[in-house]
Amino acid sequence: MASKPAPKKPAWSVRPFQAGADDAGVVKLLNAVATFDGSVAAWNSDMFNARLDHPQALSGSQWRVAVASNGGIIGALLLFHTGTVRTELIVGVNPAFRRQGIGKALLDCAPGDRRLLCTSRKSVGGAHALFEAAGFGERFGSLLMRKEAQGIHNLPVDDDVAIVEDTRKDARRALLALTAALGAADAADRAW
Repeated sequence: MASKPAPKKPAWSVRPFQAGADDAGVVKLLNAVATFDGSVAAWNSDMFNARLDHPQALSGSQWRVAVASNGGIIGALLLFHTGTVRTELIVGVNPAFRRQGIGKALLDCAPGDRRLLCTSRKSVGGAHALFEAAGFGERFGSLLMRKEAQGIHNLPVDDDVAIVEDTRKDARRALLALTAALGAADAADRAW
């Protein structure tokens, strides 16, 4: 009788966030996630530092990151204590690494003795299903609405800032997100 093969060990692990060492990686991750999931905001380093320094973040002491075998940050759980029992959380997983259990592993690290609140969109089926499977339910039935406009003008930006609009809307966006999160050298690695 043939024995079952041992379960494959994931090529990633979850560990506590390390302030300073992980900052740039989490910023890159949030930018990559924002290309797929509008409920996760893209942060620049100033916004990140402001949120990390806020008392609600507890200096990131309860934050967790998922790290690929090459050291790149591919997932994050960010917690913000907004009341005596309420904690808002942000879960981000690089789109190129979804459906590997990373989101569930991060949610398993969230405190069980707090009322957890997150934002998700039904149009991002994987994220919505992840939160529902973890016991989250719709709270206020809020509806995100948008009205298209004519003659849109981009905001003026500094010389070192570039606003890039993805007009392709195809599967190659996952490769762009991977490149943004892990760098160009890792994007050439076919194993990723």
